[in-house]
Amino acid sequence: MNCLDVGCGGGDVTAEIAQLVGSTGHVLGVDLDRDKLVIARREAREKRLNNIEYQNLDVNTLSFDSRFDLVYSRFLLTHLKNPHEIAQKILRSARLDGIIVIEDIDFSGYFCYPSYPAFDQYLAYYRQSVEKRGGDPDIGRKLPVMLQESGLAEIQIHIVQPVFLSGESKLMTSITMENIADAVISDRLATRAEIDEVIQKLREFSKNPKTLISFPRIFQVWGRRK
Repeated sequence: MNCLDVGCGGGDVTAEIAQLVGSTGHVLGVDLDRDKLVIARREAREKRLNNIEYQNLDVNTLSFDSRFDLVYSRFLLTHLKNPHEIAQKILRSARLDGIIVIEDIDFSGYFCYPSYPAFDQYLAYYRQSVEKRGGDPDIGRKLPVMLQESGLAEIQIHIVQPVFLSGESKLMTSITMENIADAVISDRLATRAEIDEVIQKLREFSKNPKTLISFPRIFQVWGRRK
C-alpha cells in the first residue's frame, strides 16, 4: 500500500504504518514543523524503516490528487482555521475507493476526578488559546458529518478515551500546560506566575494515587473515497 500521513509530527504513527505495510509498501509523512521532521527521519533510520519518506509541507498546499491507498491524519484539523477545506484535500489525496482515517479530539470530554480548580483553569486556558487562533477544540464530534459532506462513504466511528489512576501519562495535563504557556501569555490570558502555579498544582494532583485524569475524548473516523 502507498500511504500518506498528513501532519505527521515526530513520525510515531508514520512508523507504525510503515511497519504494517512492510517492505513492499511506502509511507510519506508530511508536516510543517522542520524540527519534528528531523526527529522523525532520525528515528526511522534507527528503526531501519527504509519505506518512509518525510516532506516539509504546509497542508494548505496539499495536492496529491488520487495518489494514495491510505490517507491518515491525527490531531491536525483541531488546530486549523479551515478544517473543511483541508479535509477535502485529504480525501482527494486518496485514490478512488482508497481508505481515509482521521482522528481528532473532543476537548469537552476531558475530565478529572475529583473536580479540581487548577484542572478547570487549564481547560479554560487551552480552549481559549486554540479558539483565538481559529481552531476548534471540539472538532472530533463534527468529523463524521464533515467527512460525509466532503465525499467519504462507508463511514465508521470509534471513540477512545484513556483514563489514568497512576503512571507518567497522568502528567500529560501539566506537560501540555507547559507547552501552551507562551501562547497563553501572548494572548494575555494569564501571567507567567499564574501559569506556573497551575502547572505546580496539576503536578501535585497527578501524584495523588486517589485521583483520575483522562485524555480528551478522541474520535476515530474512517471510510472510503467514492
